[in-house]
Amino acid sequence: LQGYLNVAKGEITRLDYIISQFLQAIRPSSPKLQPVSLNDIVRASLDLLGPELKNRHLHIEEKLAGRLPLAPMDPAQIQQVLVNLIKNAMQAMTKGGALTLQTGQANDGVWISVADTGGGIPQEQINRIFDPFFTTKQEGTGLGLSITWDIVTKQHGGTIAVDSEAGSFTEFRVTIPRT
Repeated sequence: LQGYLNVAKGEITRLDYIISQFLQAIRPSSPKLQPVSLNDIVRASLDLLGPELKNRHLHIEEKLAGRLPLAPMDPAQIQQVLVNLIKNAMQAMTKGGALTLQTGQANDGVWISVADTGGGIPQEQINRIFDPFFTTKQEGTGLGLSITWDIVTKQHGGTIAVDSEAGSFTEFRVTIPRT
């Protein structure tokens, strides 16, 4: 009985996530910018996804900058970005692996890197991953990275870059301007 309950809870969580993604894609909200620590958002995201990360037996490495300046951002939206990137990383590591979250500062802003040791993204797909409804997953909606792109670039004036090698790793780097 407990096993069935766990499966049901997992499916409810998955469906809730899919519905939230559709709603965010249909009617994105305006950001409520405030000075925030990117490190705090990283920790909150890891707390939120902690049980799922633990169940997947992934090695989590936090390399958070010690003196990271505050930057104007919407904490809920940036947490959504991190949740999308972390979930993609978890799903890419089907046989275990390492998830590395690193923060730092650049001349014009703060940045976070989300890197995994999953299967990587083939080069022929890398230019399409931010397109709405593009997915390589059987159960994916193709909205997570599209929403991530919109939040980072349109809502926060930031940038997002991806580096990946098929069969080896993927790293997303998000930069949010400080002004």
